[in-house]
Amino acid sequence: VTSLLPQVVSNVDAVELRVDLLQSLDAEFVAEQLALLRSCCALPVIFTVRSKDQGGKFDGTAEQMAGLLALGLRHGCEFIDVEASLPL
Repeated sequence: VTSLLPQVVSNVDAVELRVDLLQSLDAEFVAEQLALLRSCCALPVIFTVRSKDQGGKFDGTAEQMAGLLALGLRHGCEFIDVEASLPL
C-alpha cells in the first residue's frame, strides 16, 4: 500500500491522517502510522480524529480525544483538525 502513496498524493498540498480509522488508538501505534506516512511523502499532515457524532469512529471521552490530538501536536503535525463542538 505504501508504494501507492507517491502516486496518490501527487498534485495535493497535504495529506490527512484519520486517526479514528486506524486499527488501534494506542499512542505507540498511532505514532508508528504517522512515521510510516512521513516516510512515504514529505507533505504536511492534517491530524484528524472524528467522533461518531462527527461522522467518524472515535467513541472515547473528550479527554481521550484531547490526548490523541496532543499526540499529533507532539509529533509535529502541521495541522491539527479540531471540531468546534469539542468541549476543550
